Amino acid sequence: MAYNINYFDGIICPIIDAKNDNVYFSSFEIKNEHYNLINNYTAESIFYLIDTFSNSPKNILFVGDGVDVYKDKLLEALNKRCFFAPVHLNSLKSSSIAKAAWDKLINKELDDNNLSPLYLRKSQAERMLDLNESNKNS
Repeated sequence: MAYNINYFDGIICPIIDAKNDNVYFSSFEIKNEHYNLINNYTAESIFYLIDTFSNSPKNILFVGDGVDVYKDKLLEALNKRCFFAPVHLNSLKSSSIAKAAWDKLINKELDDNNLSPLYLRKSQAERMLDLNESNKNS
């Protein structure tokens, strides 16, 4: 989703709502038309995300479906350094995926896993199953 943004002088932070005050996020800066990953892909609470950027002097542009859900919390915590992508840029676009793939190809960063899903944590069902198994063994 960072590739939905063509230019921003600051940090671009895609956020996806993971429910219950949790988000999936990462952050990027654009330097010389190259998207540099600053914070790796993370699944954490919205409060962890806010703490991550609370001391940053840079402006932060949030993009993704988490914008609608957490906009008020982000504004309250990060105030004037906080910006939001327009609504039409808050969903993944095939053109952004193509641009990201092109950049990886040009920079010789492609490998067999580039178009595979990235799972940052187990699903709720898997976590509940693990918990049940753990309780059985106790």
